[in-house]
Amino acid sequence: SAGGRVDSHQLFIGNSADPADVATVTIDGSGSIVNVATTTYVGTSSPGTLIVSNGGTLNTGTDGASVFSIDQDFGSVGGSIVNIDGAGSVLNHLGASGIAVGRSTSASAATPARLSVTGGGQVNAERLDISLFGNSQGLVAVGGANSEINVADEIQVATQGMGTLIVEDGGAVTAGNK
Repeated sequence: SAGGRVDSHQLFIGNSADPADVATVTIDGSGSIVNVATTTYVGTSSPGTLIVSNGGTLNTGTDGASVFSIDQDFGSVGGSIVNIDGAGSVLNHLGASGIAVGRSTSASAATPARLSVTGGGQVNAERLDISLFGNSQGLVAVGGANSEINVADEIQVATQGMGTLIVEDGGAVTAGNK
């Protein structure tokens, strides 16, 4: 927070062998920035929570090819959360594989992976997949004035599994502006 900076090759949040463990990463405050060159996983073997708030910035997939996944299929128990909240709070995913919300084939993933954008937060990505595989569950919610998700290519909801996209209270989602 308070203008801190982290540069990393990869970011794993919730990678414990014990599914009862929950990991949390918070990027808070204007000038606070995390840059991840390749893959970001929130929730692999255990649940993870990622919060970008009060003007914080997360840039991922800067190599141009990597995925950003919430509840990745490594035995995830589900229920991982990414919350982008507040004016100036931004998640930029530059990887061509885009953002996947609910990518687990594990039958135990009973709680949906969740991406929420609120309070004027912003998400920018190449593509967005909500519930990508058979047993996965994904929920994306965008709400509040100036809260937005901008997708350059396409959004797919429930390719398999159960996916939900909610846009409310002045939130906005755009896709296909390549």
